[in-house]
Amino acid sequence: MADWTFTRDSLFTPKARQRVRVTVTATTPGARQYPENYQFHGGQYFETFVESGDLHVRRSHSATPPFAWDLTVTSTADVSYPVLDMLPRGVVIVLYERVGPDVYRRLSYDEGLTWTDEELAIAGGSKPKRATNPFDGAEIEAAREAASGKIIGQIRESGEAAFGTPFYFKDSAAVDLLWEDDTFGLSWGYVTHNPLMLHAVADGETDTSTWRSYDGGRTWEREP
Repeated sequence: MADWTFTRDSLFTPKARQRVRVTVTATTPGARQYPENYQFHGGQYFETFVESGDLHVRRSHSATPPFAWDLTVTSTADVSYPVLDMLPRGVVIVLYERVGPDVYRRLSYDEGLTWTDEELAIAGGSKPKRATNPFDGAEIEAAREAASGKIIGQIRESGEAAFGTPFYFKDSAAVDLLWEDDTFGLSWGYVTHNPLMLHAVADGETDTSTWRSYDGGRTWEREP
């Protein structure tokens, strides 16, 4: 609903039938953008969105409202493209882009009720994505490098405290892959051979294409 303010260009109370010029100003609250929703194996349901440049996280005990909480997680007014993930041990991780661009990370150890201070995740990255291997718990974080058009990835193996050295996604000939300035999809498959799947728009193309990796995102093969 819009908020309305009225002004009257007169210092005196108007007489009967006196014409008064009225100025009407309507202001609309910041629109909600980048909506995402997530349902995890334990039944936890989350929604994220950005309003007035800040990240909101909602948590429900089932897939329907009311929400147990609705928190504003950031206060910088420059957030975009949030993505949320939950690890098998219950830690919630959110990645988001801030003006720069750079990708930042926050963690929650109580299913989204409170959050750690932000930490830089991928310098120079935009439109981040995350995926967790359902079989061994390994994590991958990735973002498009704004300056080069390449996708930067980094892996944290199960049980490791920190992510390893960042790398560029490459094809089977070890050539860095280039991508359009667009979002991309990233997920680990629930199948025996367990490839990491990528859905993106390759540089110079207009249609999306599907790629798979068997080494944690370091090298990729294009699906026919």
